[in-house]
Amino acid sequence: MFRAQSQRWNRSRNPRQREFFLSACLIAKNEVAYILEWIAYHRVVGFDFFYIYDNDSNDRLSDLLGPLTAKGICCVIDWPRSSSPDNPQVSAYHHTLAYFGHETEWLATIDADEFVVPLTSNNVASILADSFRNRDAVLCNWRIFGSAGHREPNGQLCMERFHRASGPDFSANNNVKSIFRPNAAESIFVHNHYMKSNNVALSDNSEFATPREQVTASPVYGHMQINHYFCKSQSEFFIKRLKGLADHPIDAPYATRAFQMFVDHDRNECLEQTIFRFLYETKDEISRLKSLLR
Repeated sequence: MFRAQSQRWNRSRNPRQREFFLSACLIAKNEVAYILEWIAYHRVVGFDFFYIYDNDSNDRLSDLLGPLTAKGICCVIDWPRSSSPDNPQVSAYHHTLAYFGHETEWLATIDADEFVVPLTSNNVASILADSFRNRDAVLCNWRIFGSAGHREPNGQLCMERFHRASGPDFSANNNVKSIFRPNAAESIFVHNHYMKSNNVALSDNSEFATPREQVTASPVYGHMQINHYFCKSQSEFFIKRLKGLADHPIDAPYATRAFQMFVDHDRNECLEQTIFRFLYETKDEISRLKSLLR
């Protein structure tokens, strides 16, 4: 049904003490153009390891990442839609929890166009250790980024091309992604997970009054936010929309994004360059990863 591209799969059959403090889980389809930036950036801000589920990619994603699995940076699990046709994204999250949850203290379930941005520190792991040590989950709100007028890729990184964002009052920013303790999770969803204790905080460490809701009443940008590069450029969105939604059956009416979604989310009201302070370190880390690939 599936296979992992790393020895970590075999090791995980025999649970051991946690190796990682902070890891990320990603279900990816044809993300070769973006995956090194995503990994490099998150390594810069304190992530230790990456569980990457290859969802029917035809761009040799697994081959690209092979040398990084050998270096202990990530593992790649072959995750065809046929293995879980109704909702491959959520089923991949459940698989991570079951087989790898014992390896990491904290796990972020995010997409390849989502970047976790620390706001009160330069390191997400430090924020979790210092401000959320008594919490089981932290909900980070989206900040939707528009196209900044780009119609085509121009060779720059996503984090430097797209520097204009929606205002905080844009309703899509009420969506969250969760960074949580796997050993405290009850059930996994796309946005907010059900935790056994309901000990769930917003990103300013305030109590989430309805800990099983999937959205917040309004966005909270406390210690962290999620830069969501939803649109990218027009041409990139046309490619993205054809991939289908990984949390829908392939034949579902909304499995393919309508171009109207680009129009609705192409919000560029605010100059938002908080992430720029990590730009040069990310470029250096990309160069280092490329040297490992060679």
